[in-house]
Amino acid sequence: MSNEKLDLASEFPEINLEQWKALVDKTLKGRSFESALVTETYDGLSIQPLYTPETASKDTLTAGLPGAHPFTRGNTTLGKIEAGWDIRQRYAHPDIKQSNETILEELERGGTSILLQIDGDAQGLEDSGIFAYSLTDFDKLLKNIYLDLAPVALAANENTIAQAAALIALFNKRGHDGSQINGNFGADPLSVLAAKGKLPGSPATALTQLADLANYTARQHPNIRSINIDTSVYHAAGASEAQDIACSMATAVTYLRALTDAGMDINTACQQISFTYSVGTDFFLSIIKLRTARRLWAQIAKASGASEQNCAMQMHVNTAYRVLSQRDPWVNILRTTISCFAAAVAGADSINVQPFDQAIGLPSDLARRVARNIQVILQEESGLAKVIDPAGGSLYIEKVGNDLAESAWKQFQTIESSGGMTAALVSGEIAESISSVQSRRATNIARRKDPLTGISEFPNIHEKSIDTDKPDTAALYQSALSRLENNSVDPALLQAVKDNKNSSTGQLTEAIVKAIELGASTIQIAETLAETATTIQAFTPHRLAAEYEKLRDATDAAAEKGARASVLLINIGTPADFTGRMTFAKNYFEAGGIEGVISDAVQTPAAAVEAFKQSDSQIAVLCSSDRVYAEQAEATATALKAAGADHLFLAGKPGDKEAAYKAAGVDSFIFAGDNMLTTLQATLTQMGVLN
Repeated sequence: MSNEKLDLASEFPEINLEQWKALVDKTLKGRSFESALVTETYDGLSIQPLYTPETASKDTLTAGLPGAHPFTRGNTTLGKIEAGWDIRQRYAHPDIKQSNETILEELERGGTSILLQIDGDAQGLEDSGIFAYSLTDFDKLLKNIYLDLAPVALAANENTIAQAAALIALFNKRGHDGSQINGNFGADPLSVLAAKGKLPGSPATALTQLADLANYTARQHPNIRSINIDTSVYHAAGASEAQDIACSMATAVTYLRALTDAGMDINTACQQISFTYSVGTDFFLSIIKLRTARRLWAQIAKASGASEQNCAMQMHVNTAYRVLSQRDPWVNILRTTISCFAAAVAGADSINVQPFDQAIGLPSDLARRVARNIQVILQEESGLAKVIDPAGGSLYIEKVGNDLAESAWKQFQTIESSGGMTAALVSGEIAESISSVQSRRATNIARRKDPLTGISEFPNIHEKSIDTDKPDTAALYQSALSRLENNSVDPALLQAVKDNKNSSTGQLTEAIVKAIELGASTIQIAETLAETATTIQAFTPHRLAAEYEKLRDATDAAAEKGARASVLLINIGTPADFTGRMTFAKNYFEAGGIEGVISDAVQTPAAAVEAFKQSDSQIAVLCSSDRVYAEQAEATATALKAAGADHLFLAGKPGDKEAAYKAAGVDSFIFAGDNMLTTLQATLTQMGVLN
C-alpha cells in the first residue's frame, strides 16, 4: 500500500474571489449583486453572502480563547462540557399551590433552577405573577424544594427588595448557610421603570436600595447575585441587536456607579451583576448578539478596574416574547427551538424557553413540558453542550460581531453622553430610538419582507383554538389577601425599615428581612418604603404577529355571527396559467382571515361572470399569467364590474398595462412586496368587518 499523500484538490484549479463573483454575476443575469445577495440588519450592518480571508478585516479574529478576556467565546475554558447550561424555566401562575406542583414536576423532569415572577405591585392582575406576599407564602411556594440544590431567581419588579428579603428569610428559616445558596434576586429598577412606566419612588432612591441589597447580599450570600439587567422590555418593544446591547451596557454602568458610590469595590460590584437577553428566530444574529454582549461587558469591567476573572458576564437568555404568535401557536415550538439552539451555541449560562402558548395565556401542562424538553433534547440528545464555542472561528460570525460591537458601543456612548440610562429613559430618548426601528420592522412585516409562518405566510383560517389555564384570578387574589388579615406586625419593625430607607450599605435589607421573619408582608414593606412615584411612558411590547392577528380576530368574530368574509378567486385559462397566482392570492387574503374561494377554470368573460354570480362574494380577484391577462383581463374586468363586483383585484404586477386595466375596472393589484397589511385592512373595512 502506497504511503503517498493523496491530494484531491490538486486536480482542480484554484478559484479566487473575483472568479467567484464573475460566476455570481453571470447567474444573476443583470440583477445587482448588492440588492440580490446582500442583506441589511436593523442596525444597518451589511450581511454578505460569503466571508473569506480576502473580505474579512485584519482584526476579525479578536475573540480570543474560551475562558479568557474578552470572554466573547464564553466564561470558562471548557464551555458547558462538564454540566451543560442551566435549564431555568419561569413560573408565574398566581396560585401558590399550582406553582409549587409545577416547579416540583419540572425539577424532577429536567429543570435545574427556578425563575419566579412574583406579583410586584399586589394588584392581583391576571398576568402579574404569583400571589405570594409573606414568608408563609414563600415557604408554601417552595415547599419540598431543596434550595441548596435548585437555585432560585426572581424576576424584577417594583418591590424586588422586599421579595428578595422574603427569600432570604426563607433561607434563614430552613437553616441554610449563606454560602450554600446560589441564585439571583433580580433587582433591576430601570428595566421595571421602562416596562411598568413607574417606580414607587425616585430613580435615585431605587439605586440606593439596589446598592443596599447588593451590599447585604455580598456579605451574607456570596454565591447569589442581587442584580439582573434584563433587556427583554426593550427587545419586546422592537429594539435592534445594537440597541439591546447598548441599553444593557448603559444600565450596567449606572448600577456599577451606584454600587461603588456605596463603598463597594469594583470586583465585588461586578460579582453582583448578571444579564438577561431575549433572542428571536434570526439564528446567526442571535449568536452574534450574545457573544458581542459578553465582549463589551468585559471591556467595561476591565476599564473600570476589575480583575480579569470578574470581567466575565453571567448571562441568562429567554426565548423572545415578540416572535410568539397566538395563531398557529404550534409553530412557536419551532421558533423557540431555534432561539434556544442559538443561545446554547452562544454559550448562555442559563436558558428559559417560552411555552408555545405563552402569548395566549397561562401555559398549559403540555406547553410547559414541550418547552422544558426542547432544552433537555438539545443538551442531552444532540450533544450541543459537548463542543466549546461551536460558533468560534466563523469569519461571518466574527466579522459581523465586530461590526455589531462598534454599532452597540456607539449607541452606548450616545446614551452616556445624554446623561446615562436613567436620563435617557426619563427623556424618552431610548423609547424614540427603539420606536424608529420598530416602525421599520412593522413596515417589513406588512410587506412580508419579514415573513411570519402561519400568520403572513401559510395561514390556516379554520384552525381550532387551544385551551390554556384560566384560573379564577379574582378569587385567588382575595384568598391571598385574606391570608394576611391576621398578620400582627410590631410597628417598631416597620419603623426600623422606614428609618433605614436611605441606607445603601445593607441595613435596609437587614431590617426588611427581620420584619418579614416576624410577620410583615411584602405589601406592608412596599407601603412603608413608598415615596412620590416616578412615571414615564411605559414601553409597549410589539409581538410581530399582532397586527395580522387583530384582523383574524375581527373576521372570526364576524364569522360567528354569519358567513365568513370571502373573496372569489377567478382562475382564467389553464392550471399552468393560474395556479401560482391563485395560490398566492389565497394565502394573501387568508392572512387577514378572508377566505379565498376558488372558482373553476374559466375561459371567457361570460364564464367569469357566471362564477361570480354563483358565489357569495362581492369582491373578486383575477388570477392568471401575464400572457392571459394581456388577452382577457380588460374584457373580464369590465364584465365583472357590470355584474356588480364591489371591488376587483388583479394578482400580479400590471407593468405598463396598469392604466388600461384600471380603466377596464380593476381597482387594485396585489403582488409580492406590496403592503399586504394595509390592503387587508382596507378590504375588511369595505366589507364592514372593521370600522
